Amino acid sequence: MRLEYRPTVFTSAFGIVSSFALCAASVVAAAPAHAQTDGAPDVPAEAPADPGPPADDNEIVVTAERFFGSVETEQAPIIELDEAEIASYGANSIADLVGQLSAQTGSGRGRGGGRPIFLINGQRISSFREFRRYPPEAIKTVQVLPEEVALEYGFSPDQRVLNFILKDNFASRELELGLSTPTAGGRLSSEVEASLLTIDGPRRMNIAAEYNGSSLLTENERDIIQTAGSVSDVATDPDPAPFRSLASRSDNGELDATYSIGLGGGAGGQLTLSAGLDRTETTSLSGLDTVILRDAAGNGTIRVLDDNPLERRSESTTYTLGSALNKRLGFWDMAATFNASRTDGQTEIDRRRPGNTLQDAVDAGALAPDGVLPTVPDAGFDTARSQADAISTKLTARGRPLFLPAGELRTNFDAGYSYTSIESVDTRFGGPPTDLSRGDLSGGVSLVAPLTSRREDVLAGLGDLTLSLGAGINELSDFGTLTDYNIGLTWQPVDKLTLSATRIVAEAAPGLSVLGSPVVETFNVPVFDFATGANTLATIITGGNPDLRAETQKDWKLGATLQLDWFDRTSLSVEYFANSSRDTVEGFPLLTPTIEAAFPDRVTRDDLTGRLLAVDRRSVTFARRDSERLRFGVNLFGRIDDSGSGGGRPPGGGRPGGARGGQADTDGQTTGSESNSSQSAPTTARPTASPRDDGADGARAGNRRGGMPFDPDRFAALRQQVCAMEPAALAAKLNRDNTEAGSGGNGASDGEAVLRLPPQMLERLRGDNGQVDPERVGRLQARLCSDEASARMARRMEGRSPQPPATGSDAAKPADGHAKTEQQSSEQKGQQVGQSRSQRRGGGGGMRRGGPGRWNASVYYSLELRNDALVADAGPRLDLLDGDALGGGGVAKHTVQFNGGFFTDGIGVRLNANYDSGYEVDELTFDGLASVSARAFIDLSQQTWLTGPEPGIFKGTRVSFSVSNIFDSRRKVTDGDGLVPLAYQPDLIDPVGRVVSFDLRKMF
Repeated sequence: MRLEYRPTVFTSAFGIVSSFALCAASVVAAAPAHAQTDGAPDVPAEAPADPGPPADDNEIVVTAERFFGSVETEQAPIIELDEAEIASYGANSIADLVGQLSAQTGSGRGRGGGRPIFLINGQRISSFREFRRYPPEAIKTVQVLPEEVALEYGFSPDQRVLNFILKDNFASRELELGLSTPTAGGRLSSEVEASLLTIDGPRRMNIAAEYNGSSLLTENERDIIQTAGSVSDVATDPDPAPFRSLASRSDNGELDATYSIGLGGGAGGQLTLSAGLDRTETTSLSGLDTVILRDAAGNGTIRVLDDNPLERRSESTTYTLGSALNKRLGFWDMAATFNASRTDGQTEIDRRRPGNTLQDAVDAGALAPDGVLPTVPDAGFDTARSQADAISTKLTARGRPLFLPAGELRTNFDAGYSYTSIESVDTRFGGPPTDLSRGDLSGGVSLVAPLTSRREDVLAGLGDLTLSLGAGINELSDFGTLTDYNIGLTWQPVDKLTLSATRIVAEAAPGLSVLGSPVVETFNVPVFDFATGANTLATIITGGNPDLRAETQKDWKLGATLQLDWFDRTSLSVEYFANSSRDTVEGFPLLTPTIEAAFPDRVTRDDLTGRLLAVDRRSVTFARRDSERLRFGVNLFGRIDDSGSGGGRPPGGGRPGGARGGQADTDGQTTGSESNSSQSAPTTARPTASPRDDGADGARAGNRRGGMPFDPDRFAALRQQVCAMEPAALAAKLNRDNTEAGSGGNGASDGEAVLRLPPQMLERLRGDNGQVDPERVGRLQARLCSDEASARMARRMEGRSPQPPATGSDAAKPADGHAKTEQQSSEQKGQQVGQSRSQRRGGGGGMRRGGPGRWNASVYYSLELRNDALVADAGPRLDLLDGDALGGGGVAKHTVQFNGGFFTDGIGVRLNANYDSGYEVDELTFDGLASVSARAFIDLSQQTWLTGPEPGIFKGTRVSFSVSNIFDSRRKVTDGDGLVPLAYQPDLIDPVGRVVSFDLRKMF
């Protein structure tokens, strides 16, 4: 019998006893194993893989495969996508994929639930920019985990966690071209992107450049009805519509570079460096400049002196640097991140000529006798400049230092410092520049402790109950000390049902940009005046407000998730959120009479006529905000043509990151994910049993511990062998058998059984001199070798083990019942490895020709139960579900999000639909809005009718056609008489409307 151990089995860094037992089960009892280690030299891609020692008739090979890079947690993923499922989304980049998963990755909390937390291979990163341009073909698995998991990585549990597990080896050069235009015309947008990505085990390099440009869209291209006062009484004056923009002209260029390298040593590590440059220029038009000319009697006539529009020109340049270091030190997984950025911005705003309002007069006097208009000189322009700097660093340490009766105590400690500053100056005000800065020294701790456990037989009748605690402190240079804490309970009464409750209390200071951004004026903006019921053109003021206060947020979340076996798999979720916050920072509300009475200094009106002239929409502080909502979600996943090649199972034996994990190319060979020593090992006998098909216990084991079948007799024999050795002798053997890579050989004499341990286990046993410490080995043996420990370990292993491999006539069949050969020949393996380098470049689009297709659908429904705001302690209170509004409108009581599609034989279709129910604000009625978008894409390399037996030049080529807002829907707004106010014309609400896009993507 030969027991073969793959060192990537282990994902738990702190499960000393359980990990050692699994290691013991992999001791080579008869002959030296040729298992790879983290330090082993890479096998050239062109060389055949070593088939290992010849098998004999009595040999039993047990190969265990861990789910490398997965997040170790008791919380089950909300969704988990394998390679074929990722391909079914037809995304062009990870950023595009994240956008399509917005319903699943977005938090349902009303506040503080923005973009999810991102991880790569279960490790922290410096920023999303680090890998956002990776092609989806480079991903092996995507895990979306609930908010509570964020606590284990040093974040507040109010954002979901999105973990990307990358392929071991992947290389691509990508070129993408895109064009889009509204079906109503008037605007053209273009995109060009080029990128280079290489993944070679722990080494990753990505360089990407992108340009996006959009032309100007003006009011005359949408037949906008002009507001009174915007058209001159003189027939010869030009129409102002061509001189007011609905969408700005914009040009944006980005350049990103990322390099990541593995660090040597027994525990390994990862160092990532990234840099980016982002340049954006925009131009918008604010109509024509008019001048009021008065005679001596005070009479005036509105005249347009020229047809030069008022422009606003903005440009912004952002420079970014980032780094992330992940390293194991002793019992701890350490992560250090650093980010630095500088943003230089400048906005030029054309001045109006003097005398352009009824309050001002042109000093030129009456009209000349010959009727010639007096000359008014060009007023020039004002300039607002800003410079924002940000530097942040954070150190986190995750560990499992204690083994409680019900399981391991998971801890996280973090400390960090950040510095932000913003300096702005505006030529309109003539005063000193605004100069704000903030230093933030922070620290935090979190604990996740199992209270009951079925696996450990601790109050097993209650199921699995886990307590989480977290606390943090921030010392801000401008706001003083802010604190936060959270407490949560997760209960799993049965395997497929998870219940959770979380309480968060946090103090938060407004960002510097909200406090100190330069003040910008936008002229001639159509505004509906609720006080008079009239439509008018007003000046809108935006920018920072230095008088904002710190906010106190209090959240409750109750959630339930049920995993079902419908179709391929199905998950149902229901969540309840309640938020109560004080001193909240809000955008300036819709200017109803109630709001105007509460903020009279924010409104400027003509003293004589009462006409609305200007609104200051800078942020304000509300005394209190309260909200409650329910959110329901359904995620469905299925397969198409399950009788296709591969039995309808995804590459890698049906499990993301499974035994092979490679992405199938168009000829059926694996590509893009050849195994390497640090991440995954090739299958030796048969595909590893899929945790997804092993029942609940197997699923939990495969997701957290790796999934090695447990044999009690084998464990007893190996335990006896290990426990019979003296600590010094066992330490010496471990030092000999686990020598560093490059020493040549396997560290054992001929015929001696080799005991190889994973790097993290060795790190726990090593002393300060880097050698395995006999004293630590002795402590480990004391815990492992007692009868009580043995019985306890057996219970743990049985509880987490997937089903053993099939025997007899079923041995050659995977879980779905389709026959497979039990073992590849060395010749076949050599062909696969030899072809891997050429195949991995560009890929084929994610699925092999003739293989099974995938379909999926998700529906999320939100019901607002309460949403109100107390403007000040003395009132008024705004009920946003009953006639009041913040920002541009009220709050929809019902919201539905749908995302679904299929992908088979290289052809895919995606459909997205969103619905918001209607509401009323004062005397205006806002109808409900439903928007539907569709995208079709085709992988040309999989179309044999086009390419023949070989894809040729079409390899890695995909074209897509999409239509957003298919029905050209816009929210309809009517007043009490059923008329549409001019400020709420549909083309003003959404000037772009239906957009058609064409995209060509080529991977080399």
